[in-house]
Amino acid sequence: MKITNKVFFVAVGLLASSLQISAQSCMDLYQRANSLRDSKKWLEAISYYQRAKKCDPNLRRDCDEQIEKCRKRLPVLEISDQEILIPYQGGDKQIKVKSTDKWKVDGTTEWCSVNADNSKDFIIQCRQANNSTRRKIVTLMVKSGDLYKSVRVVQEARPEYIEVGAQSLSFPAKGTEDSIAIESNANWDVTSVPSWCKIEKKDDGLHIIVTPNDRVMERTADIIVVSPSKSVTIKLYQAAGEEHLTLSQNNLVLNSEGDVHYVKVYTDAANWFVGDYPTWMNVQKVGKDSIRIECGKNIANGEPRSGSVQVRTDRQTAGVHGEKGLLRPGGAAAGQAQKNTGKEERNTLFHGILLIIMMLIKDSLPQFRAAGKRKGILHLQCGEFSARI
Repeated sequence: MKITNKVFFVAVGLLASSLQISAQSCMDLYQRANSLRDSKKWLEAISYYQRAKKCDPNLRRDCDEQIEKCRKRLPVLEISDQEILIPYQGGDKQIKVKSTDKWKVDGTTEWCSVNADNSKDFIIQCRQANNSTRRKIVTLMVKSGDLYKSVRVVQEARPEYIEVGAQSLSFPAKGTEDSIAIESNANWDVTSVPSWCKIEKKDDGLHIIVTPNDRVMERTADIIVVSPSKSVTIKLYQAAGEEHLTLSQNNLVLNSEGDVHYVKVYTDAANWFVGDYPTWMNVQKVGKDSIRIECGKNIANGEPRSGSVQVRTDRQTAGVHGEKGLLRPGGAAAGQAQKNTGKEERNTLFHGILLIIMMLIKDSLPQFRAAGKRKGILHLQCGEFSARI
């Protein structure tokens, strides 16, 4: 019984000693919290107050009051957005800041800067267009003491595009070269190149070399600039080459008894036709490359006849000049005709000169018409021969 009592008293003594040590330990935690509070280490002080009230329930009320006071003095850093999206064309975005202390922003780049001229907000400025097909991303850090917040800035990628300096190019018939600017944010190439063009691809566009056009028709073609998802058509035009028009004969001597001649027409024009000719001739187009000139007997009043046949294209004119002698009857009239040979020769010469003058006048008619209507009479005299035009 005595041993049992001794054990009991020892146990009670140990418990009392333990409680005394525990109370002292809880008070140490509380005092440590007060010291941290006085040093303005609010977060650490709150941590010790929480440990102290858990250690000793009698300290709970006082610790809770101190925790509330410390929390009111804690530094604050809050921002309005943690991620923003900027269009590929560029733009600005305002970020509002709430802080109990000074703050700054780090992490800017050449395409994304910050304007922070007051303590309440800052402006994220992305003034450069993003012409790439990839997004641009940067993370900005807002710092205040030991606190920090991050803002993720994303600038959208520009959709794939192709821009050309011109929708069409025109070249002269003789051939030449020219360049056209091309801008794209993707890999591009050229397709559908015509055989009469040579295309040289440059970093900033195309250099186009066109060969001479020997044809009498305008040449056109499309070249296509393509990227993975876009295409642009550039039209090429080249003027038609010069038309060529010649005849197998330019002068004909027609029999006074009547005559028929065939003249070849050489041209690279798409179409040609018979133009003006005298009424005493019958001229027809034969096939694709000939004309038939026919005239009957010359029974004019003692004079030979002459005239020209015109062959035309849209841009060229060629002619055949024909002269037909006087129809001379046989018998007694033949002797008289022999006597008049010299006069007829002079008459032929006079009419030849007259014909040349009339052709010159005819060539000048467009100029006369352009200047307005004018009238006059031209008198020609050569020996016994005369004429009025």
